Amino acid sequence: MDTPIKQRLVGLSVLVALAAIFLPMILDGSGREGHVRVDMEIPPEPVFPAPERLPPLPSTPEPTVTTEPAAPSTGAEPQHPPRREAVVRAAPEPEAAPPTPAEPAAPIATTGWAVQVGSFSERARARSLRDELSKAGFDTFIEPFSAGEGTVYRVKVGPTDERSAAEALGARLEKEQGLKGLVVSQE
Repeated sequence: MDTPIKQRLVGLSVLVALAAIFLPMILDGSGREGHVRVDMEIPPEPVFPAPERLPPLPSTPEPTVTTEPAAPSTGAEPQHPPRREAVVRAAPEPEAAPPTPAEPAAPIATTGWAVQVGSFSERARARSLRDELSKAGFDTFIEPFSAGEGTVYRVKVGPTDERSAAEALGARLEKEQGLKGLVVSQE
């Protein structure tokens, strides 16, 4: 290697070593303390008014389960016992007038697992799908659900006691009716 290059490298290493030794002594942070006033007054913590208590929300009424008969079957289909549709309705508000029952109602159990095959904003469309599936031999029911400003009518097939049975029912619905359903818990 050339002598001038060696001399430059040695000089550079000496400067780096000196910087490593003396820079921490020079920049130890002691100069910073002279610029901060320790006798500063800290203002007292602000006092915020307590938030107003809001009135309690009105309690939601417990839903009631009623049934609606499925549409009668026509033609040469095999005769099945009449199907009933479960309809979950919320109890009327105290200010509202009670609804007039349009159809006979009898409670049925809708616990277990079901396959949701549709969700409609119009009750007539939900009934149409329910009737179509009833004619095809499926146990169906409609479950109203309050969603924001309106009611959504969920068409469900079942219920069954086991999730595996509901999944098999969903596969059958997809194969026979072309409907892809969602297995849901009925509690």
